[in-house]
Amino acid sequence: MAPTPLASSLSTPLLTAFAGAQAHHWPCASNSAPKVFLLFIPGNPGLSSYYVPYLSAVYQNPSLKGRIEILAVSHKGHAPLPPGVSEVFGSNRNLANRTSRGKEVSLRDQIRHKIEAVDAIRKAYPSKRQGATSSDHGLTPTDEEEVKLVLGSHSVGSYMATEVLKARPDSIDGIHCLFPTIAWIARSPNGRKLQLLFQPLAYTLLLSIPLLILSLVPVTLLLPVVSFLTRQSENSARTTIDLLVTKGAVRNALTMASEEMKQILSMREDTREAIERFTRNEEDKGRGKPFRAYFSNGDEDGWVPSWIRSQVEADLDLKKVKLPPGLERRLGKLPRRPSIAQDSPAPSSINGRRTRSYSLSEYRAGHARSIPGLRNAKATRKATGEIVIETTVDDNYETQDEDRPQRVSSPDHLDSSDTRHTATSSVSTIGLPHSFCLDHGEEMAIITSYWLAKDHLGH
Repeated sequence: MAPTPLASSLSTPLLTAFAGAQAHHWPCASNSAPKVFLLFIPGNPGLSSYYVPYLSAVYQNPSLKGRIEILAVSHKGHAPLPPGVSEVFGSNRNLANRTSRGKEVSLRDQIRHKIEAVDAIRKAYPSKRQGATSSDHGLTPTDEEEVKLVLGSHSVGSYMATEVLKARPDSIDGIHCLFPTIAWIARSPNGRKLQLLFQPLAYTLLLSIPLLILSLVPVTLLLPVVSFLTRQSENSARTTIDLLVTKGAVRNALTMASEEMKQILSMREDTREAIERFTRNEEDKGRGKPFRAYFSNGDEDGWVPSWIRSQVEADLDLKKVKLPPGLERRLGKLPRRPSIAQDSPAPSSINGRRTRSYSLSEYRAGHARSIPGLRNAKATRKATGEIVIETTVDDNYETQDEDRPQRVSSPDHLDSSDTRHTATSSVSTIGLPHSFCLDHGEEMAIITSYWLAKDHLGH
């Protein structure tokens, strides 16, 4: 009788740490090395706990179960560390003290931290491309045994993933970006709306004292209040409390957000080149490696509206791909509950048309295309005196911005079974929010698992 894998008897995920940051680990539930190792990079505020239901569903997916190992690494200084020192992932106490004081937690620091995670994984599971002949597990990599290291990412974690790719191109076998904010963050609706919150004085003047008071309140009393105010599940509400009461965590998250606004602008040329090399189908190397991006439909996502999505698709030459109809039907049958954590409400859509709102000043400044159907448009005046116009447009209507390059990607959609292209973009047809991890992890897990199995297990 084959021995029972140790991981199958453990309660997963394992709460651990990596180089001074909270982490969650799902060991491979088999006696052999995994076929796929998924390193997940969160968005901001960057707590891996938010993604536990989603990643647990990926781990348990029938197409991946027993073949996958997962490590989700929080951003340094954004989450509490588990007690004690993990010998597997290194000492953390001194690093935790520094991060609580706002040291080594910049956006660039967080990227270096994720590069260290890639190096640690490849030390355990070497790649043939790195010239390794053995690993800490006593395995000799072959075409069948080599572990595929895939970067999963969400929001600004996708920007970090592209930076990791530039630093370690030979270590990565695939990248899966969920609602990626990799261009023009400051000019998104949410970026414009929240820019004052990301100023250094916001934490000092508005948040420091309330957060100090919250840190003194027992979690048992905070939990029902946070759950009620945010309508989050118990797991998400506990994670939100961890963020609020961890010394320096909110300040570090806001500081990193401020850096994102300033640094993540137009698509960088070295990013385009890195992804082109990564996904190129060269005759001497065979099929290119996959870069998959998943977006919200239209302007549902306040961080990645349609014009930013179109720009990213054009800049990275992403081919639009529809998920299989059977997968879409399966997703549509899952029970879903509304959440106020969504970045913006989904626009109504009837017979392929939806409501589009824009300010009169925006229209006059040339930030919108000519709007069809002005005969039925409605104009209202806000309390600020600004005039807002509402009209109906086609679902595929996209706003444009006057000072960005007007590059438009092909409108054609490919079938997901088309293997000629490994750089693809898929758009949500069931209204998943940018903050999917709070309420809709199971749906996203089905989508992620589909691509992981298709790209790396040949399913």
